[in-house]
Amino acid sequence: MHMIMNNLNPEVAQFPHELVTYGGNGQVFSNWIQFLLVMYYLSNMTEEQTLVMYSGHPMGLFPSNNSAPRMVITNGMLTLLNAARMYLKTDDLSGKVFVTSGLGGMSGAQAKAAVIAGCVGVVAEVDKNALIKRYKQGWLLKIAANLDHCVELIRTGRKEKKPTSIGYHGNVVDLWDRLITEYENTGELLVDLGSDQTSCHNPFAGGADVGKCETMCGTKFRYPSYVQDIMGDIFSLGFGPFRWVCTSGDKEDLEKTDMIAASILEKIASKTSSAVVREQYKDNIRWIKEAGQHKMVVGSQARILYADQNGRSQIALEFNKAVKEGKLKGPVVISRDHHDVSGTDSPFRETSNIYDGSALCAAATTVEMRERAENQARTMLAWDVSNGVARRSWSGNLKARETIKLTMKDNPCLQVTIPYSTEDDSMIENVLKTIT
Repeated sequence: MHMIMNNLNPEVAQFPHELVTYGGNGQVFSNWIQFLLVMYYLSNMTEEQTLVMYSGHPMGLFPSNNSAPRMVITNGMLTLLNAARMYLKTDDLSGKVFVTSGLGGMSGAQAKAAVIAGCVGVVAEVDKNALIKRYKQGWLLKIAANLDHCVELIRTGRKEKKPTSIGYHGNVVDLWDRLITEYENTGELLVDLGSDQTSCHNPFAGGADVGKCETMCGTKFRYPSYVQDIMGDIFSLGFGPFRWVCTSGDKEDLEKTDMIAASILEKIASKTSSAVVREQYKDNIRWIKEAGQHKMVVGSQARILYADQNGRSQIALEFNKAVKEGKLKGPVVISRDHHDVSGTDSPFRETSNIYDGSALCAAATTVEMRERAENQARTMLAWDVSNGVARRSWSGNLKARETIKLTMKDNPCLQVTIPYSTEDDSMIENVLKTIT
């Protein structure tokens, strides 16, 4: 109930009265009757029952047991640093300019991410209300009055080499055109990295021209998606967004969980033999240590970081221990984002780097940490991450293959089918020719 109310909090939701949290038109429920029914069921259910939800519709309470999930639901930042390593060959983003678009419900974190990563973030947003909202919340530091002002602020940011975020009210295409013009006229390249996080998946309000889809059917995208290019490999290592919410609503509880998470990650990082994995831990340790001072909480006292199976499990168990020992004032809900290792199936987003034909096929997302939750948490988190990594391994991703092998080594009960590749693909082609 706490999580539902958080998603509909006016400070969090995009259109709370229409039950829309973010994403343009993605609703928590289809209507307010569903909301009332769910609240009724949650208020009256026992630990011997499970609430079953079908795309927002509460199907009802079904008999289960106290080890089973209380609810089953079925539905039809780090990125900057990894991009810098790949394309700029550096970990230091001082004075580097990152241009992107979108300051809405999900994309609004981009401005904050740019500052935390240490660069000059420039975010275009066509909705002035969204831009002003992020500015008032402190997530966006500066607003450019026009393109001339925006270019001036970019030059100042590059010169001073101080982390900052600049919001431009307008179309990102106009912004890119202006940056190209500046380069052609002066020879000065004012941008180092570019991205996008607008609602182009929304054909009615996101700017996607549906009419062109027929003529473009079968045509590959000119540029790879950021999952194909960067995040896919991070997912294949088992790292993805791990989220927790302190249901006490107490700021001190969140600070304590931050310290617990940082301590766990430092211990794991010191023992890992993989330089690539250690790099990811290093980024997240930096993030979790600095997150509190940036005052990012909107709604519930919640935090998110990127962690793999080992990190998630150890952090969750330590949270559980803190709850049992009374170090935390209330239970901690652990969750993850749909944009995760074993999360959403989307052939143009989360699963765009899975090439075995299963990118369209569709794990547990939430568990409350409390006295009897240790075994459930360990089992759920192990399945949730390993399932996604195993799938990517089978599709041919080498990083996922090595990750799942290490996981099997740590847990003999895990047995995953490992794919074997041929040294020469022409062998397969020749065999197929003889059959036909």
